Amino acid sequence: MLRQLITRIILSVSLTILLSAQADVYEQQEKTYAAYGQFLRSQIILIKSEFRRIPSLVKRISIVEKTKNKSKMPKRTRTLIAKRINDRIIAEERFKIIQCLECGSRKISITNNQLGFDSVLQNNESLRKKGRNLDIDAFLMWDAFIDGDRIVLTFDLVQTMDNQIIWSKQYSGPYDPSAYSHFNLDIYVGILGFDLERKSSDTNKANEKVDNIAKAGIRLRERFSAADRVEFSIGIEYFGPLANRSKFKFSGFAGEGRVVIDILPLMKHLKTNLYIAAGPAYYKNQFSVFFRYGIEIPFQRFGYISMGGQYMPKKELTFSSAENLSDTAEFGGTSYDLTLGIRL
Repeated sequence: MLRQLITRIILSVSLTILLSAQADVYEQQEKTYAAYGQFLRSQIILIKSEFRRIPSLVKRISIVEKTKNKSKMPKRTRTLIAKRINDRIIAEERFKIIQCLECGSRKISITNNQLGFDSVLQNNESLRKKGRNLDIDAFLMWDAFIDGDRIVLTFDLVQTMDNQIIWSKQYSGPYDPSAYSHFNLDIYVGILGFDLERKSSDTNKANEKVDNIAKAGIRLRERFSAADRVEFSIGIEYFGPLANRSKFKFSGFAGEGRVVIDILPLMKHLKTNLYIAAGPAYYKNQFSVFFRYGIEIPFQRFGYISMGGQYMPKKELTFSSAENLSDTAEFGGTSYDLTLGIRL
């Protein structure tokens, strides 16, 4: 009986240690995935101007992952990186991509600028032959790894006619595992293009106007999948007139649900996200629902600016009486939506 109890305790402890270790591995993989996701969102890679020294005859390429760090990088992260590389090459329109379905298992590698091959591609002639079969001019070989506190992404363009490395590039960025999670907090300020007007009954005096509304708020943003390029956020916002508050004394609060979609750059080298948002707004004893849409442009590592439009049904607001001014003004309709924010 005692032996069985001891055996069960040992098995339980062993299983706990095993599950804990597996959880730590999974957590590290998720942090690596999140780190590369944010790195690829914050930095534009493979810009056409970087290819200016490559011979113009090199037009058709195949993209191949090196194998030096392949076993150390989670498959989900490698898939994310490969997809972003493919998207960038297509967006720059410098090369035509030829898919090499067999190259994933060929394990082409470069060490100290020397090509290495597994049992399938045993020598340089095998590489040249594969290039001829695919009718390509070069292999674009990439590698990704963590070097201390740095994220590193490297590229080598290997010409198939002579196996010479005709172009190399390395990108890197800071890596702090504790800084990456699926959640980000956005803090932002902005301006809405709504205007208000109180008409003057005195023909010698101009109407009183407000041309824009200031806003400030916070959002909690969750990244469900960097590979799928979709993020969701919820937030709360304060808004009110930016000027002439003595004649237009009111303020309000709004709740917002937002979907942010990472899309291909609308302009060369300019990263863009598409956003769609909606939510309730409460102001001066009025309740309304607003809709927003537009593009978000990240800059540096944590900043972003968004430009778009907003629609909110018009409501008639009542203000304190003022000499020669009407007591009411309409608020709402269609306006621009400009925001400057940082992500923590």
